[in-house]
Amino acid sequence: MKYTKLWTTVFMFVFIVTSGCASNTTFNNVSPPTPQITTAPSPKPSLTAMDLEPLLIQTGDLPPGFNPSQITDTMDGVKSKWPVLFNESFPQPDVVILQSIEQNQEIAGSVYVLYYSLNSSQKAAYETMKSRVIAYSENTSPFEKLDPGIGDQSIAYGYKRTLGNANFDNSSVLFSKCGGVVLTSISTYRVEQAVSYAKRLERRLEPLLCR
Repeated sequence: MKYTKLWTTVFMFVFIVTSGCASNTTFNNVSPPTPQITTAPSPKPSLTAMDLEPLLIQTGDLPPGFNPSQITDTMDGVKSKWPVLFNESFPQPDVVILQSIEQNQEIAGSVYVLYYSLNSSQKAAYETMKSRVIAYSENTSPFEKLDPGIGDQSIAYGYKRTLGNANFDNSSVLFSKCGGVVLTSISTYRVEQAVSYAKRLERRLEPLLCR
């Protein structure tokens, strides 16, 4: 009788131990759930004036006798060139660069590139510059107006102006492209030359302005 109780006790002990091991083995073999990893979208690479500088004027862009000149990449520098347009109410761009064009060692044109991360600021800048170009050009006679079909929006003007004994010719092309506003101006009445340059410039700038 004693042996029966003893074997019963031993059997129950072995059963409990083996059951516990089996339970642990089952638990240990269960793989934990795979965590869901979400990757944040990569921020857009920042654009700088140095990225734009080599694209502004390249060989074959300008009419014979015109050459690239000084570069300005600060808003204060740009304001000093055209304070009436770039006043305190003008939308502040994220990036700005201006390169002057010279002929016979005198300023004979320029190219402005302004970049905005905010769409509303870019649109406001384009409309402000457009109204200024129109007002300045249409007050001259004769003048020529074109829709050059560059970028998202564009206008082109050519005009002649006489101040005293001096005659001034100018062709301006203004266009917007994605986050950019671009204005080119060359001292020539041949608008097609200014438009040709602006089209080449738009193709070069597109990868940067639209990224």
